[in-house]
Amino acid sequence: MRRQLSFPKWEYRFFISLVLQFSICSVFSQWTWQNPLPQGNSLTSVYFTDSMTGYCAGTFGTLLKSTDGGNTWIVLKTNTTENLCGIRFINSDKDKGFIVGSHGLISVCL
Repeated sequence: MRRQLSFPKWEYRFFISLVLQFSICSVFSQWTWQNPLPQGNSLTSVYFTDSMTGYCAGTFGTLLKSTDGGNTWIVLKTNTTENLCGIRFINSDKDKGFIVGSHGLISVCL
């Protein structure tokens, strides 16, 4: 005669929840950052100096530059983690710009 094992309902639910948690963790550990590239911080300002060259400023000191009309972007180093709120270039040569950010941050781009 076979003996059937029986578990109380709470033990069965606990076991099922553990199995689900471990299987979900193993699936997520294989994930890699794919989109959006090249970074994932929020962008707060976009400014194009001409039809091909553009800049994006964003949270955590994010600064991006495009030289192909916005098809691809490269990350520029800013040496800050403050949120950047705006970027503008002021002269006709488009080689002098300003970045403003949180906590009174103002930076000049040359």
